[in-house]
Amino acid sequence: MGFLSLFFAGFAWVGLLFWASRAWIMYRGQRRTKKLKEISPAEAFPQHALPRLAVLVPSLNEEAGIRSALESLARQDYPGLLIFPINDRSTDRTGEIMEEVAARYPNMHPVHVKELPPGWIGKNHANEIGARAALEEYGAEWLLFTDGDVQFAPQALRRALRYALSRRLDHLAITPELITHSFGEAIFVTTFAVWFMTRFQPWYVEEEKSKQFIGIGAFNLIRAEAYRAIGTHEALALTVADDMALGKRVKESGFRQGYLEGEDEVRVRWQTGLLATVRGLYKNSFASMDFSLAKTVFSVLFIFGVNVLTYALPFLTGGWTQRAAALGFVFLLAVYMRGARILLRCSRPVAIMVALCGGVGGLLFVWTLTASAVLTLRQGGVVWRGTLYPIALLRDHQVRI
Repeated sequence: MGFLSLFFAGFAWVGLLFWASRAWIMYRGQRRTKKLKEISPAEAFPQHALPRLAVLVPSLNEEAGIRSALESLARQDYPGLLIFPINDRSTDRTGEIMEEVAARYPNMHPVHVKELPPGWIGKNHANEIGARAALEEYGAEWLLFTDGDVQFAPQALRRALRYALSRRLDHLAITPELITHSFGEAIFVTTFAVWFMTRFQPWYVEEEKSKQFIGIGAFNLIRAEAYRAIGTHEALALTVADDMALGKRVKESGFRQGYLEGEDEVRVRWQTGLLATVRGLYKNSFASMDFSLAKTVFSVLFIFGVNVLTYALPFLTGGWTQRAAALGFVFLLAVYMRGARILLRCSRPVAIMVALCGGVGGLLFVWTLTASAVLTLRQGGVVWRGTLYPIALLRDHQVRI
């Protein structure tokens, strides 16, 4: 047996074990996971009992979506809701739109950040400024960190707080329903989601003995006391993946964490178009590897082997190896179909098509990791919101995910 045959055989069996385990993880996880829309917003917590909630919306050049995002927050069925749109040095009409919307809603308080002080990533600094105002000036008891393009159903926040309070949580993360407008977006988003969800397994975060943690940029809801205790965003000042880092600090500090799916209640279009979706991960991907070339190379080879090659191995092998490869392929399709159905809410035929094209998604994921590493090394750091952050500086201040 030649080297190539051994290589194919190795990945066939590794792929079978990997995708079988991922299918089991996904199956068990989904049986445990609740949806936000299933939580009743009513009786148990009457209006006067709901805590004071502040929503922080840091935005840079979000003129395309910020109006509808803020309008969806303004329509919330939540008494005393505080909304803080934070204009983080935008050069388009984002700040003007915030002021226009706020003029119609007295509970909306725009904050305009003019300069970025040293030692901060822009989004983290904007969140810190907004949270400080909400806590110190308005006495907020809970904070929701979200993005400037997220859409909320009218009772989304009421449902979320009811769940958090009933479960005595300190932090609640919700995955949004992802809106895609092209088949290419659907393939890539599903690929990313499958790897993310089966890696972090958010359905286990509520178990006290579990070490799993979660943080979602579109919906990170945290109790004010817990936020202060983990050091606020000041402790994440130079962390690129601030949402996951917040979740990790919450879990490591011994606070209770929860997770829900946001189907119908929390929705967002990740990026506009496939190319923008891929490029949107350039700043985060190498950082998620701790800026390590060794980790990046291993991840690229592993993803290529078990994600991309799994589509070809049933045709490149024979005997028991071929059977293993075919079975691994079946498990892969099952995982992809489930991922597409959960996050995209697509029909079964579309989910099947997405799953059958998962090899393309794997190639795009490999490209994203590679391009992120090359671009970051060539620039000498990460460019985010118009500012270059040197690798050495980020490496020394990252909360490792």
